Amino acid sequence: MSTHYETLQQAHLYRDVFNVEPPSDVGARDMWPRKPGLMLRAVASEAVIPSVADDAAPAAATAPTTVIRELVPAQWGLVPDWVKSASDGKLRAPKLVNARSETVTTSANFRDAWLKGQRCIVPMAAFFEDDWPSGKAVPTRAFRVAGQPVGVAVFWARWNAPPGH
Repeated sequence: MSTHYETLQQAHLYRDVFNVEPPSDVGARDMWPRKPGLMLRAVASEAVIPSVADDAAPAAATAPTTVIRELVPAQWGLVPDWVKSASDGKLRAPKLVNARSETVTTSANFRDAWLKGQRCIVPMAAFFEDDWPSGKAVPTRAFRVAGQPVGVAVFWARWNAPPGH
């Protein structure tokens, strides 16, 4: 996954494809690390099923969890919650846009987000990857046919600057 992508500029696609209310402002078209963007995060809710008139049945049973998505603002580029300074966060964010499946559970950068289930989807129109046929990096736009959006799975973390930063 590259560090550059295009955001969805058609607000109706948030509702039509991702089943969330569209944002009032879709933001900048080009997204780079440390820029504000949008992500879809799951909000779990449990539905309670009324009990059946059966002595062996429990008073109330819990139904399977229903997943509801919410669209929230976020910075592109992970800053782990253990980072102590804003300057360290600025240095880490551009480097932490790619997680490898082989090391995600052991890397200090992604482990906490993995274990806490802090996963989300970043809606995109397209992303850019370097193509090397000539020996030089040429940014190449990758997108879905017919302009359909791409939903990319990512980790998120909440970072709060220490007092005085």
